[in-house]
Amino acid sequence: MSTKKKSALTLQLDSEAVRVFESISDTDKDNLEMLVSCLFKDYQKSSVESFRKIIDAINA
Repeated sequence: MSTKKKSALTLQLDSEAVRVFESISDTDKDNLEMLVSCLFKDYQKSSVESFRKIIDAINA
């Protein structure tokens, strides 16, 4: 468990993603929150173009 201070963030997600998030364990929720935090930090460090490629691949 991370000792870093957490702050709330509201995200707009599709209904299936919300359903999955609501159905998983608290431990898995904590892990997903850490993953999203890492994604934001990586986004800040890298080029926006690399993330556009990832999003394009997801949407393909």
